[in-house]
Amino acid sequence: MIVTRNTDPSWLPLMLEASALVTEHGGRTSHAAILSRELGLLCVVGCADATTKLLDVQRVRVACEHGLGTITRADDSPTYTRRATLRTAGSRAFSTDWVRGEEDE
Repeated sequence: MIVTRNTDPSWLPLMLEASALVTEHGGRTSHAAILSRELGLLCVVGCADATTKLLDVQRVRVACEHGLGTITRADDSPTYTRRATLRTAGSRAFSTDWVRGEEDE
């Protein structure tokens, strides 16, 4: 899982290996949303301060169903609930570790 401020075309190799993408910036026409839709990747965009609220190797669940994108900590306390800005391939939900992008280090 990738949590970052935003993405650009150089992120494609990482996105191909990711299980989900969360960005601080962006909307339904952002690079992250469009590429995630094409890859069938779960994506929640516009989560302000995600790179500081979610800690390295913290376990979170990302779910995109019924038009909502939700990021929940392992203790089930909601971190973000956002309107999903893209369709997803089915109603997948999962828990996974996330990777912080180089720009955030």
